[in-house]
Amino acid sequence: MGKQKNKISNSERWAIWTGHGMKCFWCKQGLDFSEFEIDRLIPKSTSRIVLKSLVKDYDLATDFSADCIGNLIPSCRPCAKRRANSSYRGDPAFTNLFKVMRERLPNIESKVHRIEADPALESKLRLLLEKLEQGEVSREDAELLAAPFLRAVEGSERGNLEFRFSPLIRIFLCPDGVRLQAPSEIRYEKLMERVVESADWKRKVVEEMREGPSFGEASSRKPGSGA
Repeated sequence: MGKQKNKISNSERWAIWTGHGMKCFWCKQGLDFSEFEIDRLIPKSTSRIVLKSLVKDYDLATDFSADCIGNLIPSCRPCAKRRANSSYRGDPAFTNLFKVMRERLPNIESKVHRIEADPALESKLRLLLEKLEQGEVSREDAELLAAPFLRAVEGSERGNLEFRFSPLIRIFLCPDGVRLQAPSEIRYEKLMERVVESADWKRKVVEEMREGPSFGEASSRKPGSGA
């Protein structure tokens, strides 16, 4: 299920993130590129005997290993922490999980090959990630680095695609180019999300109160009256 490397390359990390929908493989929550962690479907602590059995049971490639790209998945930190030091326990759900992996793996491997076969794309990805680490992705970076890289690797036939590089860095790939969303816009969106969440919470409380005793009913009763 793919080649094995001692260290995960930028191209592999990118392909794993986008190939799984930029979401945590476990909880399905959206993940920023700067925050997601690489997890393993079959834990690295799995013994060779169990791993050999899994290759047969799930019809995996003979060179399958815990470190091969066909076993690497994106995870949020809480899920990765929850699974830390875990071991495979024969969960029947893994039949479906490996089915998902087999469906996504060709796209993931194709992206890795596309990037690594073109030194210019590798260079653009490396420079873009360096900018990301510095937290200084400019509009010029988006146009000169992100735009050609995203068009070549991701395309935009499906319409606008959003790539959340970090909490305050988002780039939209559109059929006619790219757009770097201003941090002020992102902060405003998050503020509005909190306002909506707060409003929903208040609405639920009011609805629960209305489903219970009528307003003022309890205070109008006289002690011992039974009414």
